[in-house]
Amino acid sequence: MTTQAVVAEIEKLSRFEQVDVYKALYTLIFTSPSKLTSYLKEIREAKFSGTPHCPYCGSEHIKGNGKYRSRQRYLCKGCRRSFNDTTASPMAGTHYPDKWAKCLKMMLEEATLQQVADELSIHISTAFYWRHKVMNALLSIEPDMLVGLVESDEKFFLESHKGKNQVKNGGFRKARKRGGTATLRGLSREQTCIVVAMDRENHIVSKTAGMGKVSAKQIDEVIGNQISENAVLCTDAARNYAYFAKKRKLKHVSVNGSKKQYVVEKVYHIQHVNSYHSRLEDTINRVFKGVATKNLDKYLAWKNFLEKHKSMDKNSLMKMLLIDIFKPNVTTTVGQLRPI
Repeated sequence: MTTQAVVAEIEKLSRFEQVDVYKALYTLIFTSPSKLTSYLKEIREAKFSGTPHCPYCGSEHIKGNGKYRSRQRYLCKGCRRSFNDTTASPMAGTHYPDKWAKCLKMMLEEATLQQVADELSIHISTAFYWRHKVMNALLSIEPDMLVGLVESDEKFFLESHKGKNQVKNGGFRKARKRGGTATLRGLSREQTCIVVAMDRENHIVSKTAGMGKVSAKQIDEVIGNQISENAVLCTDAARNYAYFAKKRKLKHVSVNGSKKQYVVEKVYHIQHVNSYHSRLEDTINRVFKGVATKNLDKYLAWKNFLEKHKSMDKNSLMKMLLIDIFKPNVTTTVGQLRPI
C-alpha cells in the first residue's frame, strides 16, 4: 500500500480516530523501545547503586519528576534542578540519543570513524567526539585491585602529536609520515612508556608513565596503589621493578630473558602481560591507525574494558558497556575534546 493510499484511508476516519492514529504513529516513531531504552532499568540501578544523589549539587534529597520519552526524570530539592538517567553521562547534551546504541555496537565491532559517520548519517567529528566521551567515562572508573600473582612489564609507543594543528614552529619537530620512525636508536625520550600490570584473574591496570625509561617512582605512581600487599610481583630483571617491589614490601620474582630464563618454578612468568602487549599494539596500530600520546590513556581504558569482558557474547558486552559508561557522573563537552 502506498503512502497516498494510507492517507486516503485515514481521511475517511472521524476526527477522534485520526487523533488516535496520530498518537499511535508518534509513539511508534519517536518513543519505540530501542536497545538503549531496554537497558534503562539496569543503567538506573547501576547509576544509583549507592545513595541516589543530584549530579549537580550532590544532594541526596531528590524525588521522581515524571517521565519523558521513556526516561525517568528527577527533581533535586536542594538546587531545584531536574535531571534524568542520562544526565552527567556521555550521552548528555547530544542531539541524536536514538543513534547511540548503534554507535556503541559499531565501536565494539571495531568500525572506523568514517564507517560510523556513514552508517549513522552524522559528521565524522561527531563520531570522534562520541568515541572519546565513551572512553572518558571508562577512564574515570577506578581499576580493580590486583591480587595473587601479578605480572608487570612496560610497553613503548612512539610519541605522536596526531591531530595537532601546529607544525614545526613552537619547538615541535617536523611531522612524520604514516607514523614514521624514531630518530634515536633504542629506548629514548621519543617513546611513550606504558606500564601494564595484570593478575591471573584478568584484572588489568595500564597507564602512561613517562617518556623513555621509567623509574621505580613512576612505576609506583601507576600501579603502586592497585596491587594488594599480599600479591606476588613477577617482572623481568629490570632494576626499577626490584626497587619498586622493595619500596612496597612485595614478594618479587624476576625472570631473565637475556639468560633464556622465561619461567621460574613452572609458575612465575610474564607471558600473559607480553601477550596483552601484542594485542594492545594490534588494536592501537591496526584498528585506530595510531593514537595521539595525549589520548593514549583513554584508549588503554577502552582496551582494558574489552580484555576484562572478552568472554562475553555481543549482547552481554553491549549491556555491560552501557552500564559502565553511565555509572560514573562524568560529563565531557565537545570543547574539552576539540583539538587546540
